[in-house]
Amino acid sequence: MALIPSTSYFAIFSAGTLIGAASAYFILRFRHAPNTEIWKNGMEERYEFDDPKDEYRLIMAIRNDLKMQKGKVAAQCGHAAVAAYAKALNRPKLLKRWLKYGFVWEQCAPLLPKR
Repeated sequence: MALIPSTSYFAIFSAGTLIGAASAYFILRFRHAPNTEIWKNGMEERYEFDDPKDEYRLIMAIRNDLKMQKGKVAAQCGHAAVAAYAKALNRPKLLKRWLKYGFVWEQCAPLLPKR
């Protein structure tokens, strides 16, 4: 008794496998690249500068009354900075201007007096 009783079964199986592999190859090769835009419509911040000649700075205000540890504050500031950079990636001219003029590191005095 042969492993495959008829050569027609083997031919049908081979043809189906070949067609499936070829179609998968062409579908994966010629599919469109996914949209790499990080920020979708409707995710814009409420306050944005419309004029590209405006001054751009990243300002982080930290509230002392929240009683967060220093590491948690640093992590939140890091997340905010990365999110701002990711948003600026969609506008290369703005990003270049921000990188050139916006990196001024200043430490502001607390806004509210201590009680």
